[in-house]
Amino acid sequence: MEKFDSFCELMKEYILLFDSLIQIQEEKIEAINKNQITHVENCMNQEQAAVLKMRGLELQRDAVMKELHCEDLTFQQVIEQNSAYSASLLPLFQQLSNRLQTFRSISDTAKDLIEMNLHVINSVLEKKGATTHHYSKDGNNEASPKHFTSRSV
Repeated sequence: MEKFDSFCELMKEYILLFDSLIQIQEEKIEAINKNQITHVENCMNQEQAAVLKMRGLELQRDAVMKELHCEDLTFQQVIEQNSAYSASLLPLFQQLSNRLQTFRSISDTAKDLIEMNLHVINSVLEKKGATTHHYSKDGNNEASPKHFTSRSV
């Protein structure tokens, strides 16, 4: 029983983590729509911190699953094989599934918006005939370096 309690607590932590990731994605979408690049970067830093936390949760989950002798099972399979605990595990599974689906949807939207903005930027640069700049090691702007194929033979 104690092992399943720790498993339930771990799943609750996953749910809270995905709640925070959903909030970060929503903030990122708002920042993208307002062209607030620094805020988008801040959101991405928060995402990186959440990914590190998720890695820690994965290690904990692996340890708990070994204690339960369920290391090769999915969450749904754990519920199916442990019907005595399904009343407490099933709502957690449904909550986690919903959060994950919401996160994926919002994350895909943010990705699409970023890609669309990059496309617009690239189109504007192409129309303006933007040239590429090259910089020396000390940071000074220099003329485009000549490629060996541009030399006269």
